[in-house]
Amino acid sequence: YNRHVRLASTLRSIASQTASGYRTIVVDDGSSPPVAASLDPELAAAANVTCLTSSGNGGPARARNAGVAAGSARFIAFVDDDVDPVSD
Repeated sequence: YNRHVRLASTLRSIASQTASGYRTIVVDDGSSPPVAASLDPELAAAANVTCLTSSGNGGPARARNAGVAAGSARFIAFVDDDVDPVSD
C-alpha cells in the first residue's frame, strides 16, 4: 500500500529469477496513485505482472486472498514488497 519504489525493487528481483513460466500477481490495495499507473511497462513485462486493484485499503489478508483468487497455479508464493528474492 503506497510503496511504489519498494515494489519496483521487488519486481526487479522477481524478474531476475532464472525460473520461467510464472505469473506475478500484484494486488494494489488502494494505493494513491494506483500501482498500475506507476509501473514501468518493461519491468511489468519482465516480471510477467498482472495487476489487480481493490477499492480501498483492506489490509494484507484481503490483498492475499484476492491474489489467490486470481491465480491458477499449482503452487503459490507470497512475496511482500519489502522482500527482494535472491536468484535461485
